[in-house]
Amino acid sequence: MSIVRELGKPDLFVTVTCNPKWTEIKSALNPGEQACGRPDLSCRVFKLKFTSLMDDIVKKEILGTVKAHKVNIELQKRGFPHAHILLIMDREYKPITPAIIDEIVSAAIPDRNKNPLLHQIVTSQNIHVPCGNINRNSPCMDGGQCTKNFPKQWQDKTRVTESSYPLYMRRSPENGARFHKTIQYMYITPGQIPQDNPIHVYNTRPDSTRQSNTCI
Repeated sequence: MSIVRELGKPDLFVTVTCNPKWTEIKSALNPGEQACGRPDLSCRVFKLKFTSLMDDIVKKEILGTVKAHKVNIELQKRGFPHAHILLIMDREYKPITPAIIDEIVSAAIPDRNKNPLLHQIVTSQNIHVPCGNINRNSPCMDGGQCTKNFPKQWQDKTRVTESSYPLYMRRSPENGARFHKTIQYMYITPGQIPQDNPIHVYNTRPDSTRQSNTCI
């Protein structure tokens, strides 16, 4: 609270989760072992990748200049580390307009031809499973409602609201939305934008070593 009182409320909420399919984890498992049974291994690999991510955010300023940050790391139900990161940005980089938000966050499926690596990461890590009337047995369902508020409404452009999260652009099929297999575009979880620019949490290099479901 002292940080918020001095510098203002956080501007970005970033999450990153350990991926049991990381090569560094899979290659170190003994025959018959699963990643969920090796917390020593998954936590060590996660720490290395998390440190790399924080260097990108804080030192390399890929999202802009960070004035302050707060990190909380917890273990999820299956024992994998999961980090919550709050960022207070410098005035110049505060996401207060749709244009600035669209430079940082996207709820779009990346173009497979322009950025195949990002497309593979987003479609494998950031697609919300069908729920609601389509699948009432989905783990996100509680009392007949999706706890993550899916499916989302179509949005022709990003809109800033006064009392809640931004309404991210989610184009309808008529406006050029891309679909992944049979999963509708409205189910995609906000992730990082597909353009080739310095602001990227999903590493666009072919030799990426941090292929996780990092979300903003």
